[in-house]
Amino acid sequence: PRLPGENLLDQIRRTHHIRVGYQPDVLPFTYFNDKGELVGFDVALIYDFAAQLGASITFIPFKPDELPADFAAGKYDIAISSITVIPY
Repeated sequence: PRLPGENLLDQIRRTHHIRVGYQPDVLPFTYFNDKGELVGFDVALIYDFAAQLGASITFIPFKPDELPADFAAGKYDIAISSITVIPY
């Protein structure tokens, strides 16, 4: 959990861990290759980001319709998979 007054980036730096929500099969951003590895443009960016912070990564699959509630519940620190924001 985040400490009082701590922002997300500070939490990641303190814990050395980042939780990443993703959707499988969103080519070329997030998908599983023929070896069963999660790869793609967004995945590569997250690995680079985590390396710069000295953090490990936990990938957590999500369903698009559950993303807002999952974020509100603190299930992930960040979400990837070429997420499009559509104003209502």
